[in-house]
Amino acid sequence: MVFAPKPQNAKKQGEKMKKEVFADEVSQIYFAGGMIRIDFASLQPQEENRPMPEPCLRVVMPPEGARDAVRSLQLLLDKLAEDGILPPE
Repeated sequence: MVFAPKPQNAKKQGEKMKKEVFADEVSQIYFAGGMIRIDFASLQPQEENRPMPEPCLRVVMPPEGARDAVRSLQLLLDKLAEDGILPPE
């Protein structure tokens, strides 16, 4: 399911993306230097068998881009709930 418009400079279908990162959670969102910064974390095992979040990626976006991303995510979440994949809140 794709809900975002394709950017003008997007790669052609079939071309490989350069990098994929898995994250378990968003650890922090903040505004600094005129940009919205979203920090992601992945859970890492610890000696006491309790996973701890470890930073793995930061995405920096202009406010307009973040707004568009939130709208696209909301459309996707609504569709997943409608299809029964995600339970309603």
